[in-house]
Amino acid sequence: MVESVSNVFGGGEVTQQNAIELLKDDHDRVESLFARVKANEDGNNSDVFRKIKQELDIHAHIEEQVFYPHCLQYGDQELQKIVREGLEEHAQVKTLLPEIAALSGDSEDFKAKLKVLMRTWSIM
Repeated sequence: MVESVSNVFGGGEVTQQNAIELLKDDHDRVESLFARVKANEDGNNSDVFRKIKQELDIHAHIEEQVFYPHCLQYGDQELQKIVREGLEEHAQVKTLLPEIAALSGDSEDFKAKLKVLMRTWSIM
């Protein structure tokens, strides 16, 4: 997707690189937090989840308000398809985040929903 998106953002190489690097850095931070959850799979991950939720809320907002609209307006048909799928995946994540936040970090439901969140994020 990075290659597809690179051609859509105008305004020079710096702007393209900044937008793409920002999103890649966000993904890396979330992946790092997910790795912490995996390393403590049977423990209470409520503190890590709060950080994950914060990162995902910010990331989704940037993508949905800035990045995706631009890609939908200026991207080719394939990129528009990818963005629409991304919006659907975001909807799933946005449903899971408050559900997980309402649960105790050591509950089995918390752990199960957090795993689903991580799987959903990994396909995004």
